[in-house]
Amino acid sequence: MTRVQEALRAGYDVLKATNNSVDAVEAAIKVMELDEAFNAGYGSVLTSTGEVEMDAILIRGSDLKAGAVGAMRKNPIRLSFTFGPFSNLNCIEPH
Repeated sequence: MTRVQEALRAGYDVLKATNNSVDAVEAAIKVMELDEAFNAGYGSVLTSTGEVEMDAILIRGSDLKAGAVGAMRKNPIRLSFTFGPFSNLNCIEPH
């Protein structure tokens, strides 16, 4: 199974189990973030200091609520939706 298929399977399994499309998208993206083959997550372009820093945004289509993070070092997709739509913050960046 290719990593793309693994990502699709992860998203499908979550969607089937929870009927929650946001959680399904997050599950699929997390698989890609952990694979160096994708230009996402650990496959991202390195900073000038050789570190991986990632940005992510997730928008829920039903109400267009969004959350975004920048310069994260691990699983930015999870953080993007954790903070954005359910708080007064739209974008979080550690620097």
